Amino acid sequence: MKTKALAMVLILILAVPLMAAPPDGSRRPLSASSATIDNEQYINVNRILMFVTNHGNFGRDLSGVFGYDAGTFFPYSTVEAIENGSQTAYCNYASGLWIGGKVDGETRVIISEYSDEYVPGPMANETYQADNPAFKLYKLYRDSLADNPNSDYLNWPYDQGAPWDTLDNGDRIPDMVGDQMLWSVYNDANPAQHGNDAGKTEPLGIEVRQSTFAFDRQGALGNIIFVRLGVYNKGPNTIEDCYISLWADPDLGGYTDDFVGCDTLLSLGYVYNGDNSDTDYGTAIPCMGYDFFQGPMEPGLASDTARMWGQLWPGFTNRGMDSFNKYINGTDPNDYNETYNYMQGLAANGDPYVFDGDTLLYMHSGDPVVAAGDPTYTGDLDADPADRRWMQSTGPITFEPGDSTEIIAAIIVGHGSDRFESITRMKELDEFAQIVYENNFNPPEAPAKPNVCVAAE
Repeated sequence: MKTKALAMVLILILAVPLMAAPPDGSRRPLSASSATIDNEQYINVNRILMFVTNHGNFGRDLSGVFGYDAGTFFPYSTVEAIENGSQTAYCNYASGLWIGGKVDGETRVIISEYSDEYVPGPMANETYQADNPAFKLYKLYRDSLADNPNSDYLNWPYDQGAPWDTLDNGDRIPDMVGDQMLWSVYNDANPAQHGNDAGKTEPLGIEVRQSTFAFDRQGALGNIIFVRLGVYNKGPNTIEDCYISLWADPDLGGYTDDFVGCDTLLSLGYVYNGDNSDTDYGTAIPCMGYDFFQGPMEPGLASDTARMWGQLWPGFTNRGMDSFNKYINGTDPNDYNETYNYMQGLAANGDPYVFDGDTLLYMHSGDPVVAAGDPTYTGDLDADPADRRWMQSTGPITFEPGDSTEIIAAIIVGHGSDRFESITRMKELDEFAQIVYENNFNPPEAPAKPNVCVAAE
């Protein structure tokens, strides 16, 4: 991914704060719960409040904590503002990690959608473990670590594979990134859990360790949440032609008027409004994007350098977003074959996507901002706004038993005065997020405010 000049970076650092339905078409408020349950938490350290689960689903409030089933609120200021109804606009309805591949020629997939095919906890002896209260979602706060530790810090699940660091005296401590971090582990090894109509295959034997983190900042980082996914083949089978996908049912305010698009140079998929006004956001409609900063590693050129597990690997390269696919409410995959086709950048029936005579793996890679100012623009843009889904995939790879890979992505929201300015801002934030990723998530500090002395004559 390209990075902008230092001037742009400084502008972004110093900048001050600048719905899709399930297949039945419903979007109803839920009865509020008194508290989140152990398999669901929200991250809310900046201007995005997003729910995360310990079974592959994120961006959706499955327990109706605030009375809504959507769970990515933007702009977020306080929990009270959501609870009293003064700030309830959201930019995403549901998201999840989907994985598919071939085992001895048989297609198998894992779905995390409106129902999930993962179960909480790590695998053991190539299978799932009985549910355990310790297989919950853990939450850390930067301002309550060793000096004022919370229960999750004191009971950090080292034995489940949670990230840790070592002190000089040999003691282990949680390895926290950002100012707020959620962590959990889940797997797909329970055959009884594979009941989603878009899946219903035998398990792949995948374990996922997910860290979700964000920074308490007022500038660019205030609109970004990072997701790190450690994906492990803990089963006995080689998975051929394996694809790893970020699926989303993005609802940008009102869910019936959305467009989606992608930027192949940035490995970025995004949702923007299909017209100039939205029922929830008015005319200042944001744009939400998902970026694949890091995909699986593979041999590259001598001049290449890959990143994996916090290390640099000369002579290797990382895959990025290898396809971007779209479908609308009512054309959701009906079985595992349709799901696997979508993951490969194909139509549900396996047909390729063709635009202007070219067969493409990326739908709608044109530039809506350029098109808005040029009536002769002929790039590939979304049309006929509606309730969208997208599938953002990396692969194929061969995944041997014992293999692992690390996926790093981010949820980014740009908010301008109109839908096109929001796209531009989102892409600027995305390029800044790339710099933070390349700096091992050690963002540069904003310079201190200058001392200004005013003297009267």
